[in-house]
Amino acid sequence: MCGIAGWHNNNKIDDEIIVSIKKDLFHRGPDSQDHIRFDNSGLIHTRLSILDLSKMGNQPISDNSGTIHTVFNGEIYNHKELREELASKGYAFRSTTDSEVIPNLFKEYGSESFGMLNGMFSIALFDSRSKDLYLIRDRLGIKPLFYSIDSNSFFFSSEIRAILNFPIMDRSINTQSIYDFASLNFIPAPSTFFNSIQSLLPGEYMKVSILDNALSYESSKYYSLKIQPDLDLKREKAIQETSNLLDSAVSSQLESDVALGSFLSAGIDSSLIAHSASKYISQSNGVDNLKTFTVDLDDQKYNESDIAEKIAENLGATHKNIVINEPLDLASIKDFLLSTGQPYADVSMFGVNMIARAMKNNITVALSGDGADEVFGGYYIFHLFEKKLFVNKVFRIFPFFSFLFSVLSRSKISFFKSLGKKVMRNINLTDTRMIADFFTYITEEEREKLLKKGSYKSIDRFFDCNDSIVNDDLKNSRKDLLSAKLTEVCFKLQLPNDFLYKVDFASMKESLEVRVPMLDEKLVDFGLSIPHSMKTHNNKGKFLLREVFRKRYKSSHLRKLADRKKTGFFIPIFQHLNEDSIHEVRQYLLDENNRLSRYFNIEVYSKWVEAFFVKDALKSQDARATQKILMLLSLSLFLEKYEQL
Repeated sequence: MCGIAGWHNNNKIDDEIIVSIKKDLFHRGPDSQDHIRFDNSGLIHTRLSILDLSKMGNQPISDNSGTIHTVFNGEIYNHKELREELASKGYAFRSTTDSEVIPNLFKEYGSESFGMLNGMFSIALFDSRSKDLYLIRDRLGIKPLFYSIDSNSFFFSSEIRAILNFPIMDRSINTQSIYDFASLNFIPAPSTFFNSIQSLLPGEYMKVSILDNALSYESSKYYSLKIQPDLDLKREKAIQETSNLLDSAVSSQLESDVALGSFLSAGIDSSLIAHSASKYISQSNGVDNLKTFTVDLDDQKYNESDIAEKIAENLGATHKNIVINEPLDLASIKDFLLSTGQPYADVSMFGVNMIARAMKNNITVALSGDGADEVFGGYYIFHLFEKKLFVNKVFRIFPFFSFLFSVLSRSKISFFKSLGKKVMRNINLTDTRMIADFFTYITEEEREKLLKKGSYKSIDRFFDCNDSIVNDDLKNSRKDLLSAKLTEVCFKLQLPNDFLYKVDFASMKESLEVRVPMLDEKLVDFGLSIPHSMKTHNNKGKFLLREVFRKRYKSSHLRKLADRKKTGFFIPIFQHLNEDSIHEVRQYLLDENNRLSRYFNIEVYSKWVEAFFVKDALKSQDARATQKILMLLSLSLFLEKYEQL
């Protein structure tokens, strides 16, 4: 895991700029920092050593002819198989690192080599023969990669903060991203907070060339998501296949020349990852048992440490509880938010970062259960929409109910009026609107009141899609079609732009590499073939994973965990502030000169702020209310720092 950056067609990149970039990416690669220059191009790398800890594994690294040069962030899990294939064709290698495979594979297969890589990665590759630069991002967007095209020059980096060191002239704010951020609490790729900076999409590569002193570029897909549920899939076969593929995924991601461990909660995802890892860990790196880590929270509502200890004991793992009692102040929260590179407001990033900081004292590589909800249908909306479809059917059969609640919605009694409006709204929801309501943090009504009138695009454009759904049979089953649409939104919108962005940023800030076996390519392909009937059961998601859990954890006190409802990871950060800091953040957001008021109606968001920071409300704050305040604070900080008035 590393940090990468570089430039193409610019002769004004001096050493001072390179030093600044290395400094901004140091947390991604504290073990080595290096760069290579060409005529008007260059590659920069900061290394977190994982495989082959010698200097031979440092980057930039080239093929054996010295013509293809690469900087790379991530891991290639099938590098040994690829290395053997290349060796049989006469290629020689100087190291045992996975990064050296990339330039040699490209020399042999060209751009076809990108689809041969199994792993998590962002790659920059410079071909000194053609003077072409290539950027490549992994299939699902596990690793970030940003670029900017400015004044006939091309720049790129793992992080937005680092790319801003380059001489980019246009630093104007992307206004549409502000409106999208208000609803989603993240900015969807390819857009970013800046008009001149874009994010390379998952499964995409970009070729940048210089023709007649003019920069030209084109992006292409080497991987496209295909959701093709197998409606004839048998249940027992699916359970066994899930178990086998999970074992294979985890075993392929255990290679490491540094200490490796696993996140462990009371949830089924991390418990299954740990179970698979405990079977193969000694075969992979010679240690006797798996190291597992659990967060120990003061808030017992979210504390799962006792259960996690029992799971670790069952596995024979070396377990450690990480007590999170770090003091938080407004200054540290502000610094943390600004270090994300652009507005971002997933409150769980604070917890992930605290865990990563503590784990780094013991290990350098961690396994995580992220991705299971997307692959196996773990979110409550996967079974919630079943209820909606049922109620809609009842209202169609008995139209009297529609008439009754329509009358109630016009009642002068507020309770009945509110009830009637809520029922009628839910009954009349389109599929697109229902999906949008799940993935957004403010309602359609709140959004209309909050945003100042302007020419912004509707947030619904992210949810009215079925580009990845290739099974025509689903047209006969609205339930399976809607489930497939949800899966598409999960993979294309929320997973890469929110959850994976969070895990990468919050862990790499502490120089901890996090691997996500649930997003192994074979496991994902199988997950995309699962019909809806095997995603939910008895109002719970992830049916197949729950069944695998039951088969693996057979003792009664652990087996019952398969029936636990999904719980989120929520850190109530504002509760940890002292009264002075609470007063400060409240005044900061309510200041009439705050730049939020240029985009949002202050009379709307001021009510959110006032209601949130009432003492009793603050004690019982929920995740959704916290997200609203964090969204306002994050956006306000970035506007204050970067907006040019």
